[in-house]
Amino acid sequence: MRQNTTISERINKSIHRQIASEYIKASLSREISIETIQAITCKEFGISIEKMTSKTSNWDILIPRQVSMYFSRKFMPSKVILKIISNKHGQSKHNSAFTALKSIENLRATDKEKADKINNIENQLNKLV
Repeated sequence: MRQNTTISERINKSIHRQIASEYIKASLSREISIETIQAITCKEFGISIEKMTSKTSNWDILIPRQVSMYFSRKFMPSKVILKIISNKHGQSKHNSAFTALKSIENLRATDKEKADKINNIENQLNKLV
């Protein structure tokens, strides 16, 4: 009887390892780097990454930066904290990324032209996952 339990335990461990391995592979394949998100966003808005990550608060730079932060939060693993996202975008406070999350949702609802650009970026990013 003990031998059957041991075989069963081995089978269960093997199945669990296989499931965990597939889950990890799937999780890693869905991950998009912040740099990739920045590059796609900059291309869509016609600005350089250097401008996006600068301290400039000009609307022409602020909107793409916020869009990039928004998608960084959406497409990055949940363990990536807002402080890291803000730092990668040239901002020192996590509040910048938090504000971006709210601002982009509002922008999508109120500005069709910018919403179209945001949707184009999202479509491109979805193709990568």
